[in-house]
Amino acid sequence: LVARKVGQLAWRLYAAALPERAAPLRSPGDLANHQVAGFDAALSRMLQLRWLRNGAPGASSFAATRPWPWRARWSPIRAWRCCLRAGQPPPGAAARPPEVELPLEDVWLVASREAWKVPRVRALMGFLAERFEESRSLMLGVR
Repeated sequence: LVARKVGQLAWRLYAAALPERAAPLRSPGDLANHQVAGFDAALSRMLQLRWLRNGAPGASSFAATRPWPWRARWSPIRAWRCCLRAGQPPPGAAARPPEVELPLEDVWLVASREAWKVPRVRALMGFLAERFEESRSLMLGVR
């Protein structure tokens, strides 16, 4: 196989409805006993989801999304505490807690040696690597 690391993705916690009286969230442990919306079991081995599961024992997690459409899926989540997702928060949600940083996700492009010999495959991998480089600040959650 031919592998090329092309970038990293940042993940953040977002809250749709935190009660005014709630203490600020400063660590994953503060999410214990909260309902946490995340991704389905197919992604449960992701470093970020393991980090959340290990750091917030007792938090009940459920699959609320399957990557898109976010807008259609986001409305019912407003009743729950947090949503783990990449990129910018949906309308009406705020990034919380800003003090908590989730591990970054490495992004790799992989092809077989035979595929790598095909000029179109190399061109596509080069194109994708360039797009990741151009979008570095967005992918890392920097505005």
